[in-house]
Amino acid sequence: MMDSPAVQYPVGSRLSRLLVWSRTFVVRYAGIGSVMVFLVAWELVVRTLRINELLLPAPSRIAMELVEVSGKGFLWGPLGESLEALALGLVMGVVVGVGLGMLIGASSRLESLTMPYLWALRATPRIALAPLVMIWLGFRLEAKVFLVFLSVSIIVMLIVLESVKTVDGSLIRVARSFGANRKDIVTKVITPYILPSIATGIRNGIGFGFVSVLVVEMFSAVGGLGAQVRRARDSYDSPRMFAFILVLIVVSLALINLSRRFEAHVSRWREEAYVA
Repeated sequence: MMDSPAVQYPVGSRLSRLLVWSRTFVVRYAGIGSVMVFLVAWELVVRTLRINELLLPAPSRIAMELVEVSGKGFLWGPLGESLEALALGLVMGVVVGVGLGMLIGASSRLESLTMPYLWALRATPRIALAPLVMIWLGFRLEAKVFLVFLSVSIIVMLIVLESVKTVDGSLIRVARSFGANRKDIVTKVITPYILPSIATGIRNGIGFGFVSVLVVEMFSAVGGLGAQVRRARDSYDSPRMFAFILVLIVVSLALINLSRRFEAHVSRWREEAYVA
């Protein structure tokens, strides 16, 4: 019995597959490659110019410090405290922000009454509010949660109420023609329509909320990663300060990436729901 001949692919087909693979590789790993090049250049500059580590520590020194603080228990406990405050404030802020945003967006009278206060709170720097919040609530979890809640609820509220005003009126009229009541319109028309905006509000809220947590922690120097950064600064320990800042950057990027995935998912879900 003769062996079946091997399948021969045209040269053009092989080339096109190679181009597609190379583009995919570049898109996926270009960011990682640029970071590696940046770290190598940073290391070489610090070692070549012999820069004092108080001013700029080398990446290798920062990595050693990161391993040290992790082994001594200075990393995971404070990170957990910061994330706990962020999670509690984020959940409460999203719930309140979505509810009030939908309510205000549906009423022009409520909007005219509340918008000056909302924009005033939105424009007030959190670093200016932190001392007042700590006077009210102390230096621990409650102050961090409240400031996160305030930051998240305001930004989510503003995004949601603007999104409610853009809901296609024809969708509401069609729903009413099929006998939908107010509850049905809110849950089956308005809510699916504004889901991408809610996801955008969550993504923005994560950034504002994380900053709020760090502001309180750095002011109070009690618990959390912000307190560790302040203690490293007060002792002029630049490698340790850079190590904690690196952790903050990685955690922030991870949270924002998760929120972007959620945003993309709900956007696809809304499109599929309306097409169906």
